[in-house]
Amino acid sequence: MNLDQRIRLFRRVEGETWVRNVEDYLIGLGLSASVARSLAPRVMYTHQAAKSGQSLEAWLRTLAGIAFLESAAAQGKLNNQPPRQGQQTPKPPSETNPPRIVPGKPPKPRFTNAEVDRIMRDMRGDGFKNNPLRISYERAIANLANVKKYFEQQGMPLEKLARKLHQMRRDLGVIYKNATPQPLRDFIFELNRARYGDPLGGSFEFFMRKYNNDLESVIRGSWRPNSNIDGLLRDFEQWLRSQ
Repeated sequence: MNLDQRIRLFRRVEGETWVRNVEDYLIGLGLSASVARSLAPRVMYTHQAAKSGQSLEAWLRTLAGIAFLESAAAQGKLNNQPPRQGQQTPKPPSETNPPRIVPGKPPKPRFTNAEVDRIMRDMRGDGFKNNPLRISYERAIANLANVKKYFEQQGMPLEKLARKLHQMRRDLGVIYKNATPQPLRDFIFELNRARYGDPLGGSFEFFMRKYNNDLESVIRGSWRPNSNIDGLLRDFEQWLRSQ
């Protein structure tokens, strides 16, 4: 009996309701309905077959996270991946266009005071950390702890694992930065350039230096978010008024 036959048998034995619940959960993790529909029975079967020691929820997050990244890479949504033929090339990080300076006249501000007030109200709300996009991002990178377990079970060497998780964290950053509305995205790029010399964040080598070549620390850092994102972005309003 091949895998697909085993999965069909599993679906009949366990019932459509259980599989449907898994589909809904996968959709909630960000997968499309079609991908969730095809993945759900396979996930249920492989969870039992793998005996990974993870809870079903952790196993779902692991597979969904990997599938999400693979799908994004296949569509050319990650900056380090070439788009497939026929796919649009993703736009590079945008730069802030400086205002044209006319001799004898002060440059016109990019944003009026009313616009700055509206942008801050819309984007900050009751705190950047409580923004739904930020919450989704932190949940996505927290899942890398489960991805670590998955690759460890495959026998992946420690340095390769550290590089893999660092790249996955960076890839998630690309996805969520592309989803971040302007002009906050430009401000984040400027912050990262100042902190890391790279608008997308620190390189693997940067974090190896930071953690004194401790691969385990680099690995743990891959799923650890900035604990004070509101403090990091505290100068956003001042930056807006200076544009």
